[in-house]
Amino acid sequence: MDNNKNGVDEQQEDKSKPMNEDANVDQMETDKSGPPLSSKDSFEVPFSRAFPESRRPILQKDWPTVKSALESYGISCTLNLVECSMTASLSSKARGNPLYMNLRARMLLLLLAIGVPAYMVNIYL
Repeated sequence: MDNNKNGVDEQQEDKSKPMNEDANVDQMETDKSGPPLSSKDSFEVPFSRAFPESRRPILQKDWPTVKSALESYGISCTLNLVECSMTASLSSKARGNPLYMNLRARMLLLLLAIGVPAYMVNIYL
């Protein structure tokens, strides 16, 4: 039987052959760089939020309050006035559920960036 369709020969695929014919290629290459998983502070989730330049003086004034509130939950934070950004980092020392605290800290930075006063945002935590 001819496997010719519209003037083009169809090639039957050999399903028993592996896709990669090169035996020297490792199928499961993993990146082993980075901190060891056994260290205490290996779980850190840094994130940042930009804010408008008009919020600079307000955030600079309220930042010590925000920083102390976040640090009481084990979240470190920095305010970069040059780049107009706030950065927070949740570590394994954070109190409570890490996923929940990560979400709360992200929302806190978002609320500060859009103009919600710091005393109202601290209630959110």
